[in-house]
Amino acid sequence: MEPVRLVREFGRDLCFHGGADTIKLLRGSVEGVRQGARQLCQDFSGGHWIVAPANHLQDDIPPENVCALFDSVKEFYDQ
Repeated sequence: MEPVRLVREFGRDLCFHGGADTIKLLRGSVEGVRQGARQLCQDFSGGHWIVAPANHLQDDIPPENVCALFDSVKEFYDQ
């Protein structure tokens, strides 16, 4: 999916849910998750977005990565 295009075309009418890739993003390093989360915040800016994994979380996703996702989003919007 292309968040920037989707927000541009539908952001006034829809609220987006998910977007945090459970295969590439959430299984990577904590710093990679933080960078990816900041990018998602930028990509979904201008629209309404509920931060969540793109799919269900499985047992091979480190809990610290899930925390890093939500902490990074909170830090982005608290600026």
